[in-house]
Amino acid sequence: MYEKSWDLFDLAFELQNSAEGLSLDEIQRRYNVSLRTAQRMCAGLRDYFPNMEEYSTNGRCKRWRISSQQMNALFTFSPQELSALQASVNFLEQHNLHEQAKSLVSLETKIKNLLQSQKRKRNLEDETEALLKIEGLAFRPGPQFHLDAEILNALRNALLNKKQIKIKYYNKNSGKYSHNTLEPYGILYSERNHYLLARHSDNYYGQQIHHFILHNIEQINILELSYKLPDSFNLTDYCQDMFGVFKEKPFDVEWRFSPEVAKEVKHYVFHPTQTMIENKDKSITIKFKAGGALEMSWYLYMWGDMVEVIKPVDFWDWFDEE
Repeated sequence: MYEKSWDLFDLAFELQNSAEGLSLDEIQRRYNVSLRTAQRMCAGLRDYFPNMEEYSTNGRCKRWRISSQQMNALFTFSPQELSALQASVNFLEQHNLHEQAKSLVSLETKIKNLLQSQKRKRNLEDETEALLKIEGLAFRPGPQFHLDAEILNALRNALLNKKQIKIKYYNKNSGKYSHNTLEPYGILYSERNHYLLARHSDNYYGQQIHHFILHNIEQINILELSYKLPDSFNLTDYCQDMFGVFKEKPFDVEWRFSPEVAKEVKHYVFHPTQTMIENKDKSITIKFKAGGALEMSWYLYMWGDMVEVIKPVDFWDWFDEE
């Protein structure tokens, strides 16, 4: 029995993808193995694919091939997996990310096409539909901003190919339009708005990354000018010290939740770097370091008098001054 399972798996795909299959000589050259090893590989595959076809060309050269139906039998999918995929589609649709939703729908179709048995396919679809009926996504009321698919696709293209862009952007504060030449760094999706993260190509504000609301980008042109992201930039690291989507200097945060809501608080992750402490009086203290004071204030209002801001000590004064 041949022991290198990855080579066997790779060979199985090669035998499926080639209409003529492969000969022992071709297997030797492709995997840099001896004739004896090539023979053992074919024998090992037959344990998994007993219907692997062996035939001769011109009465001399033996070749081996595997039908796609045999390969598809290796893949199994559960109703839980497909319902999770469909739930992701629904989530993306609710947040107006229609292009991403279409990609997942296409993936779902390809997965279903791998299923050989029409009966099994119907049963799986029925079980998946039953799961979706008992597990749902709450609809978030409020404005649902339209995202232009062409603009979103152009942004992705520019990001993948590291090309500068020129955009026509509406500033909701001034009510005016601006034209900006940018080096795009990434796209940030959030509950309220979705943002393009980009740096001005003319070094406006130096190396600072600005957040542009996606639905306020009305025109975009991809330029033939390339750029290079700093080696130190990582989107996950960039967002690590943010609470929400506002980028500002991080500060020490400490919140104390009353014992009445302690059980509920334990189910929350307020920030990826948080520390959760259960106090002697059963209250819960949450500590982390991040920027985003305005979004913190919106969130804290939901907890009413069940939460006390310990740090920063003058947190609420920041907003009284505005």
